[in-house]
Amino acid sequence: MEFGLELLVGIDLGTTGVKVVAFDTAGREVAGFAALNPVVAGPDGSRSVDADELVAVVCRLLSDLEASVGSCRIAGIGISTAMFSILPVDEQGHTLAPSRTWADGTLSRAEWSSGIDFYNLTGCRMHPIYPHFKIRYSLEERSELRLQSVRWVSLAEYVFKSLTGTWAVSRSIAASSGLLNIHTLDWCGEVLKWCGIGEDNLSPLVDETFSAPIASGPLAGVPLAIGATDGTLCHLGTDSMKPGQMTSTIGTSGAIRLLSPRPIIDEQKRTWCYYLTGGNWVVGGAVNCGAIVIQWLSESVFQREPSAPLGLLIHEALNTIPPGSDGLIFVPEIMGERAPGWDETLRGAIYGLSLQHNRLHIVRAALEGITLRMYLLFRIAREFAAGNEHGEIRLRATGGYTRSPDWLRMQADMFGLPIELPSVSESAAFGAACLAAESAQVCLARDLAGKVTISECYTPHSDTSAVYNRAAAESDRLWSAIRQTFGAENNDG
Repeated sequence: MEFGLELLVGIDLGTTGVKVVAFDTAGREVAGFAALNPVVAGPDGSRSVDADELVAVVCRLLSDLEASVGSCRIAGIGISTAMFSILPVDEQGHTLAPSRTWADGTLSRAEWSSGIDFYNLTGCRMHPIYPHFKIRYSLEERSELRLQSVRWVSLAEYVFKSLTGTWAVSRSIAASSGLLNIHTLDWCGEVLKWCGIGEDNLSPLVDETFSAPIASGPLAGVPLAIGATDGTLCHLGTDSMKPGQMTSTIGTSGAIRLLSPRPIIDEQKRTWCYYLTGGNWVVGGAVNCGAIVIQWLSESVFQREPSAPLGLLIHEALNTIPPGSDGLIFVPEIMGERAPGWDETLRGAIYGLSLQHNRLHIVRAALEGITLRMYLLFRIAREFAAGNEHGEIRLRATGGYTRSPDWLRMQADMFGLPIELPSVSESAAFGAACLAAESAQVCLARDLAGKVTISECYTPHSDTSAVYNRAAAESDRLWSAIRQTFGAENNDG
């Protein structure tokens, strides 16, 4: 490693893993360390994270990174965080409960009469995945949390406070809580009142480049930027910062996003809208059914070892079974629906099973089902991209599925659009490093992001695209029938 090299570091607080990644000022990854997120899974479907254990993991990884870079200088560090975490802390900053993750399956929509148009105010539906819902639920479940001294914070805020001694939350992180007015970028008083809290129960709102020095340890004095959410940072970290540019992410879950210079509110309330930074918003939709569906098939249905690589199973299915899976349709919502219908009670289904189908048919149908749900979100986002301020639609891929060229080729065929693979694989961490660069006055975040190039582009094949067009229509009809038969009445404003 070059002597005296200046480095920017991104901390990625993901759903299932934690990463710290160092980049040089040319945008090249030079070192990185990763560990599992300390998620506790309960038999009742609960999923939670102990915030203090998470801080310990982050500190260990930062220590490993600092030791590995030798004479290089770490100029700044930024945070990327998974969305939707929330936990209560007392006046001394001690945790009063673990943080429920987005995958927590214990919360269901109560018959709460609100009279509030959550979506038009905040860009977020009233839904169990959002912190506004979790706060209301927790306060009704545990009355002692109603104390004025209780503060509600995200995991990113808790890590930031633990390392710097300062409470702060960026507007990007706050935007995915459902507590921020998406138009004024201030706390939304109507929603706070509905939750049963006030602004005094929340951290001060700051810009995404706001930083404070790390208080102790080998990195003492290094500025730590509060950062933004991982989904929005995928845009900055892939240099997808021009109107009309989209990102596609499939990891544990999945999302399609479009960059916009203004908040976009969908009349049908199918999407969300979150603030990124610098007068940019991200509009799109997400699905719970990402690679977690393939993991579930591998372990629970096919009884493979948890350590068995999914990549080989995916490769075999996509290279053995033809497009369309010989008529098998897999509806992958095994964890309920987010966008576009926001019905957490709906579940997945397999239709068209016959004696000709085998295990690999089911895997391919699941992969197609996941990608078809993403295609539905893409079609919705494309409606917003039709505005005059958006240019040619470009789509860049991020997340774990980018390690599968077969999956990316299938997506290109299905979307009928080239899928671009950026040169930076850890896009959320790189986005956080870009914010750190600006915060530390090394360079502008956009300038560092501009170092990203396209390492590969997957182009669609028209004959296969025709097969997927038919599959998309069949999948949409099946999902519509499931919704009409089993769907819950949506009571959100």
